[in-house]
Amino acid sequence: MNDKERNEHFQGFASLLWDDIDNIAHIDVPHIISSGMRREIMQIIAQRAYDMVFHLLKNGDPLDLDMSGNYGSPPDEDVHRSIANLPDLTQWPPSD
Repeated sequence: MNDKERNEHFQGFASLLWDDIDNIAHIDVPHIISSGMRREIMQIIAQRAYDMVFHLLKNGDPLDLDMSGNYGSPPDEDVHRSIANLPDLTQWPPSD
């Protein structure tokens, strides 16, 4: 696995989630949290988003995830390649 990809691929999602959390908890102020800690938290969020997508692509129901007819669990390198081709989530989908 490429650690850089895992750390950075979903930074847009991490930023959106951080903003939502800050809107509730008001933690993004210098006397509560340092900019370094903010970066570390956002990196953890991005990593865990990557881990969740990896888990879904690796272990999800193959009938739902694989339209090629190859219904086995895909090799890890194929899953990482699939994630690399996914766009980051940089804005929330509209609410209905």
